[in-house]
Amino acid sequence: MVVLLDPVIKADLTYIDYDDNGRFKPSQLCVGIPAVRVRKSGIFYGLNLEKMREARFEVMRDAKELFEIIQQSALELEPFGDNAPMKNIERQIEKLRMKTRADAPFSRAVRAQLTKIGADDYLIDRSLDAA
Repeated sequence: MVVLLDPVIKADLTYIDYDDNGRFKPSQLCVGIPAVRVRKSGIFYGLNLEKMREARFEVMRDAKELFEIIQQSALELEPFGDNAPMKNIERQIEKLRMKTRADAPFSRAVRAQLTKIGADDYLIDRSLDAA
């Protein structure tokens, strides 16, 4: 008998990853019984049903696009140095951070996506994470 993942247990979340199409899967280093738990949980909870995957992928894509906008904005502001007008980029950063809050839809997938593309940890809002 395989025990399903418990989203309340922080250690269980380390087993989870998402592919580039938004599909729920075991993380790269998750092997053996934990990998079986991830796959069984995905099936039982319906985490890879097409509508669920599409919704997750859309949020992941939006976060990636917003990250790219932030990067481009930062490059454009670089010549201004300390006098750069930060209001616009700060709004973009806050918008992205809201997508990574623990209470945001698919935030775990967004966090995984941002980590894969090399986003700074500052862009991930951990204020609501369990201790």
